[in-house]
Amino acid sequence: MSAGILILVVVAYVLVLFSIGRYGERSAVHRRVASQPLIWSMALAVYCTSWTYYGAVGRAASSVWSYLPIYLGPALVFLFGYPALRRMIELAKQQRLTSAADFVAARHGRAPRIAVLITLISVLAVLPYIALQLKAINETFLVLVEPQSALGWDIALLTAIGLGGFAILFGTRHISASESHRGLTLAIAFESVFKLLVLVLICAIAVAHAPELSVRPALQRLQDDPPDLATFWVQTVLAALAIFCLPRQFHITVVENTDTRDLDRARWYFPLYLLLISVLVLPLSQLGLAVLPADVNADTYVLRLPLWLDSDGLAVLAYLGGFSAATAMIVVSSIALSIMVSNEVVMPALLRSGRLSERDDLGRVLKLTRRLSIVLVLTLAYVVYRFLAQASSLAAIGLIAFVGIAQLAPSLLGAMYWSRANRAGAFWGMIVGSALWVYTLLLPAMSFGAGWIDNGPLGLTALAPQALFGLVGLDPVVHAAVISLSANLAVYIVFSLFTETPLQERLDAARFISATAHRRTRSASVADLILLLERFYGAERANALIADFERNSDHVIDRHAAHAPDALAEHVERLLAGAMGGATATALMDAMLGARTAPVSELAQVLDQTSRLLQFNRELLQSALDNLTQAVSVVDANQRLVAWNRGYQQLFALPDSLLKIGEPIESILRFNAQRGLLGEGDADQQVARRLEHLRQQSAHRSERVLPDGRVLDVQGQPMPGGGFVTSFADITDLKRANVVLERRVAQRTRELQAAQAEAERANLSKTRFLAAASHDLMQPLNAARLFATAASTRGDGANVGELVTGIEQSLESMEALLGSLLDISKLDAGVLDTHPENLPLADVFNALATEFSLQMQRKGIELRVQPTRIWVRSDPALLKRVLQNFMSNAMRYTRAGRVVLGVRRLGGDEVRIEVLDTGPGIDSKDHERIFGEFQRLGRAENHGFGLGLAICQRIARLLEHRLSLRSVPGRGSAFCISLTRAQPGQPRAPVAAKLAGRRNFSGLRVLVVENDPGVLKATEALLSQWGCEVLIASDVSQALAQAQRAQLVIMDFHLDDDLLGSTVIRRINAERMAPLPAILVTADHSGDADAAAAELDCPVLKKPLKPAALRALISRLRLV
Repeated sequence: MSAGILILVVVAYVLVLFSIGRYGERSAVHRRVASQPLIWSMALAVYCTSWTYYGAVGRAASSVWSYLPIYLGPALVFLFGYPALRRMIELAKQQRLTSAADFVAARHGRAPRIAVLITLISVLAVLPYIALQLKAINETFLVLVEPQSALGWDIALLTAIGLGGFAILFGTRHISASESHRGLTLAIAFESVFKLLVLVLICAIAVAHAPELSVRPALQRLQDDPPDLATFWVQTVLAALAIFCLPRQFHITVVENTDTRDLDRARWYFPLYLLLISVLVLPLSQLGLAVLPADVNADTYVLRLPLWLDSDGLAVLAYLGGFSAATAMIVVSSIALSIMVSNEVVMPALLRSGRLSERDDLGRVLKLTRRLSIVLVLTLAYVVYRFLAQASSLAAIGLIAFVGIAQLAPSLLGAMYWSRANRAGAFWGMIVGSALWVYTLLLPAMSFGAGWIDNGPLGLTALAPQALFGLVGLDPVVHAAVISLSANLAVYIVFSLFTETPLQERLDAARFISATAHRRTRSASVADLILLLERFYGAERANALIADFERNSDHVIDRHAAHAPDALAEHVERLLAGAMGGATATALMDAMLGARTAPVSELAQVLDQTSRLLQFNRELLQSALDNLTQAVSVVDANQRLVAWNRGYQQLFALPDSLLKIGEPIESILRFNAQRGLLGEGDADQQVARRLEHLRQQSAHRSERVLPDGRVLDVQGQPMPGGGFVTSFADITDLKRANVVLERRVAQRTRELQAAQAEAERANLSKTRFLAAASHDLMQPLNAARLFATAASTRGDGANVGELVTGIEQSLESMEALLGSLLDISKLDAGVLDTHPENLPLADVFNALATEFSLQMQRKGIELRVQPTRIWVRSDPALLKRVLQNFMSNAMRYTRAGRVVLGVRRLGGDEVRIEVLDTGPGIDSKDHERIFGEFQRLGRAENHGFGLGLAICQRIARLLEHRLSLRSVPGRGSAFCISLTRAQPGQPRAPVAAKLAGRRNFSGLRVLVVENDPGVLKATEALLSQWGCEVLIASDVSQALAQAQRAQLVIMDFHLDDDLLGSTVIRRINAERMAPLPAILVTADHSGDADAAAAELDCPVLKKPLKPAALRALISRLRLV
């Protein structure tokens, strides 16, 4: 294949990605695309890179179990570890975190050095991974193209440039990195689906070609080659950790997630996706081993198997599938790394330097920084590809990256679940683990100094990178993973336990970890707790709160006790949580009452800042309440007033003396009851009932009519932890509006009923139209048949006779199809008679081939009819009508290519007849619609009425057959009908299409009365061929004038001006001495013509008129 052609195909594919990305970014489709769980779930499959597309097959070829951990680890995380994923997503969304570096740094007091370290580790680990993708793209390109045409092309460089543009265009459109990139997500989801479908197609075709070489041998290898359990499970753990730590997975899982509920479906969709790919890998690897030369790189099996099948088109699809797997990873990884580099390294450095202090376009600077970071990442990846990746396999490079990125796992997971973790443990744990990863795995892979790799530096074999501390006999990846992660975890735990944790970091930890995740050692004195409350609430209020606690809990508090009761400490924490939030209160109590106390100065500073913040929040809350249109009151758990707005005071005209914090709500209720504002009845009972609602925390909603006629909507809702919020809305105007609205609803209901009646009338009109259309279409068809029969009797040569025979057969089929329009009303009414029988499909297929072969040949379409010996149980005419419609549609919508008619055996006694075409295909959203009446899609030659598939649906339902449709837009469609298989019977004798014989009716004078000129002329030609003397008439006056000379009249039943042919026959007979023999012809199948013929005692023939039947009838009348 020429390199230029393949590059054009790749460019076209990239343009498709750009189009999908632009489509997803359009604001009009944001809600429709980005919120769909399936789209996000498929985008998660960015995990499946060229490593899984090519490298997994290559790895399975060398060791049958070795590829499975890469799929098993992520599947286990989503199936059983999804609570951790949900927690990570929720924490990141709450605090607008944009990367793993941001996540861990936020947990440890926004420590910048941790963020920088994680960024450096991520770049160091992921650059070889990106280089792996460039390597896969370039090597597979060289497999497909001709060597001489590949000279001068650096496909890896071109790919890096193109994908850099894509990442810049769709990954840096927003300043906020926490915003989802809808176009990017949709494009990545498309690539995930595309590479899976391509892999399925390759596997299906290859395995179908040689099943004996793929499936069973692969299963046998699974039994004969047990896995190395240590290697298997270590790699499974690495793959599981990659789901949390890989920058691209964090970006898609967290940043691009728009609703945490999507995880409920993704936990099933994503493992299912991985299962499908893992199932495909094994037969492909086994088939490659069986049919490809031994010196072929196993990583290229997916590409070389289509070449082995001599299918260039399939090979191009295979290349595009691998290209999509690689490009998705490159784009998302470059965007994720650019966010980390710009946010954690470049922008902080610029801010510290003071260069941005006077600039007012920081958003532009941030975008530029991210775009330059993308360029830098892809440039470095290309350099790594040229320097490091050339000598390593795809799987080896991928596993190196997995071990490196796994160094983030202890700090990332510990941030969510371990309260004692601190920044020193996280920082030094990652330093030690990453250093060991570089020493034991990365440097040996780069082959720097083979001597020290085998013998250790300075000849110290105990320090040999791949046998460190005498740990030998392990796979290099397993060795490096065990050594580095164990050291990382050990340092993380030791430093966290034995180094001081600043107060701010404890506060940050409280935001990440629930209060129930740990217990404190409570050792504070009562005086400490009272002092804490005083700093926050003031001395008077603090003493009142302690007094309330004593009264409600039956505790007597010794103000000088060295150890406060646990109940008092918990009460103080709840009070603080009500004012400053649960997480902050927990952090403050941890710092004060934990095993390691913070300096008093730090606690005092936190309290002062919190107090000022609370005051600001109180003022902000009061302002918000005062601007509400409803009146609002809030009481605490002790039924004391704690908040209200001006609307509340004005609505009930409350005096200032009643409106103060801590005022019992009972006083206000009683004041209102005494003025009749609580409704009719005893005031004490009204107050008691409302107090009971508050005590029981019962939500309620009611309407209250005030003495002045105003109507209030009263709603009460309990608050978590005690307390009650009540709102009062004046709905007097709304009540009046409801009356008007009800009148409008009634009017609208009447309008809808009228519209429904109109729709029913329209449906009836449609049925009438079908009957009229069938009659009008019968006339030209009848003329065509008669002309064809006349032409076939001229005897101009054998070839002409055969051609006319084919025309005759085609016209018979078309007549049957047009005649079926008359049965639509019978199908709808369920009164159409069916005549099921056992019939051979070969007869039906041969008739369809004869009917459509010439038409398709003229259109340049190849018609393939698969031979078959299958018999089925069905109505022959109705079955043929369905297949005729399928064939007509396939021919109509296929501009070039082929149409295939065949049958498949299904399970049991069921078979499926299929008509496949290479037309434009049908979008899935239109699959149901096209079976409706008057539905047509796209543009096609010779459009019908849009009724064919609706008729097919009715026929299938009547025959208890099942219709189905498969279609791929841009590639074609398959219309199918499933029915019951029958036992073979006696084959039918072939019936050749015959024209009427050449027996003459010489001298017979026949009067033909017909109002359609075409039919009249055709009938005249046919009868003249038989030797008749033909008299023609198109109206009643001409008929009466010619009737005296005629020996036979052929009379159309429906003439112009609503005149019936039976009436004309009566007038002719009235003017003659003897009745004139007559034949009545009609396209009316209602029975009226039959009744009229019975009265005249004359035969009747139905249009379309069959020449043989007409000839036989003339002979039977003994006119010659």
